[in-house]
Amino acid sequence: LEGGAIYQHWQAMGGMNSVLGAPTSPEADGADGSRFVTFAKGAMYWSQATGVQPLTGAIYDAWAAQSYEHGPLG
Repeated sequence: LEGGAIYQHWQAMGGMNSVLGAPTSPEADGADGSRFVTFAKGAMYWSQATGVQPLTGAIYDAWAAQSYEHGPLG
């Protein structure tokens, strides 16, 4: 996690005290060249097209229920 765009954004949001909480996975590859990290209360994704985007709450839960980036919403 440490050093990349996701880590930097998480730190800027407050790190362990952010709405995402503690990381629960290392940074990994997502679909179409994206990267992601899961956290206690959500996830954070990076792509060339969108930059870093945190996802939490009902939106994250709904997206997860549809197979994350592999589902119909991409």
